[in-house]
Amino acid sequence: MLTLKQLRDVKQLAIARLAKKGVDAAPIIEKIEELDDKRKAIQAELDSCLAEQNKAAKEIGMLMGQGRREEAEERKQQVAALKARSVELSAKHEETSAALQAQIVLLPNFPA
Repeated sequence: MLTLKQLRDVKQLAIARLAKKGVDAAPIIEKIEELDDKRKAIQAELDSCLAEQNKAAKEIGMLMGQGRREEAEERKQQVAALKARSVELSAKHEETSAALQAQIVLLPNFPA
């Protein structure tokens, strides 16, 4: 099976080599690149969301320790929204990764 790195690094060579097998790989490779870019963007947003959740959890502990319960409760609501968003992003990431894998397996290996 071809890898994303192979397809990105030597895109034109991959298209030419697969053409020898009678495969029009250009549209498939374009779709693969599009899905990979989407997957990376979702992963970056998910990582950011999780980092913000961790930061907020620490702030909640600090606020509770200082006796500022109202502010802590507000932060808890924000964390709940972040958790919902991270669940949504995780699902999108899995869906995109599966679609990406499905596209990659459409391509045969390079001819020898």
